[in-house]
Amino acid sequence: MKIPGWIQINRHSFKIRIILIFSIITFILVGIFSRTGYFYIKKIYLDQLTEQVVLLTKLIAGDIKTDFLDYIYSSENMAMSATRYYQNYLAERVNQTDITNAFIFNKDLSVIVHSQDEIEKGEKYPSLLLNRNEIQQFKTGEAITSLPFKGKDNNYYMWCFFRLNNNYWLGIRENAKHLEKIEEISKIFWFIGLAGIMVTILAGWFLSYSITSPINKLVSFSKKIGEGNYSEVLPENIKGELEILVNALDKMRTNIKQNQREKEQMLAQIAHEIRNPLGGIELMTGLIKEDMLKHGLDVKYSKKILDEVSVLKRQITTYLNYSRPVQTFPEIVDIKAIIQEVLSLVEYKKRNIDINLDINETEIKIDPNHLKQILTNLLVNSISVLDNNGKISISTYKVDNKFCLQITDNGPGITSENIENIFQPFFTTKEDGTGLGLSISKKLCEQNGFEISVENNKECGCSFIITSIKKE
Repeated sequence: MKIPGWIQINRHSFKIRIILIFSIITFILVGIFSRTGYFYIKKIYLDQLTEQVVLLTKLIAGDIKTDFLDYIYSSENMAMSATRYYQNYLAERVNQTDITNAFIFNKDLSVIVHSQDEIEKGEKYPSLLLNRNEIQQFKTGEAITSLPFKGKDNNYYMWCFFRLNNNYWLGIRENAKHLEKIEEISKIFWFIGLAGIMVTILAGWFLSYSITSPINKLVSFSKKIGEGNYSEVLPENIKGELEILVNALDKMRTNIKQNQREKEQMLAQIAHEIRNPLGGIELMTGLIKEDMLKHGLDVKYSKKILDEVSVLKRQITTYLNYSRPVQTFPEIVDIKAIIQEVLSLVEYKKRNIDINLDINETEIKIDPNHLKQILTNLLVNSISVLDNNGKISISTYKVDNKFCLQITDNGPGITSENIENIFQPFFTTKEDGTGLGLSISKKLCEQNGFEISVENNKECGCSFIITSIKKE
């Protein structure tokens, strides 16, 4: 199964390179911007939260009368009264603000009073132990904050500690609930980044397609020119810098075509100039042969001269036919009838060569005389390489709505060195060949709107395939 061109992967192609480069650049930029944006927003929020917590802590601490804190360690009644006083004060501030709890602790980092009744006196928070050095170092009237942390309820909080005097500190726990939304923003950034990469891939594909598509057209066009198909239609809808290349290729085609025409004219002139003296040689040799016969002399050598002249005249006729401009008169022809007519002219029965017909498409528009000549050349070429009892199959079918005529033999096939040059003028592997049979067939096919190609079969032999250029 042939993979369509638009999904074939070639790591050296411009399309893949453009998409990869755009995707990598986008991935890097999106990664940098998303992380930078996330950390920037997080820093702004934490700075504002820290400032807010410190300010709130100082306001609460400003109304705390530190003179009565020592009473908490006095007699039971005074301790209970002092504890209730500070606990009510802290609980009232918690209800008035967004903080979750507040407490006062001593040098031993033990809680002496808490805004929540369930927290007993003397309890120690792990966070106090973790921040022991920082807590004990800052001065009276100063406050420090901790890094945000997750509580047991999976919500974010922040500690703030304020030094009331040499023996006591105020601690509050502020709700940092908006930090979770910032974490969600980070995910949104990544989703935006992935979407950006997808858009970049699509944009890169579109950009690469807009570049490679006209290049592929130009490559196909230049390939046709290289194969000698000068009637190929010039690629359309190619603008910008590539339009210069289109014009250059068109000019090159015109020059090559003109050069080819000049060569053909020169070949025709040479053949014509040679034909005239050959005619004289043939005439004079014929007269000599008649004169020798009258005198009873051996005419073996004069007959040999006439035979060689005849061979040269046939070759010159082939050269002239190749060099003449081709005029086509296409019409709807019966393919099977044409094939039967050609088979009646080629010698294959004497060598017991089996020819099988599989004609699924019976009609096509082409010059009938040209089709006869093409088939004759191809069949003669196949018959010449087959041993006795060889096989040839001729079939017609459609591929992608294009007409195909295929001639397959079970001969020795064509070597890889020769298969690329087999349609070149004057290329032949036969001692008595002119090297123009297949090149003439190719020329006639192109003039009638067909392509001809050859390929070796998997097992043995080769196949010549004639395909219509345009879809029917």
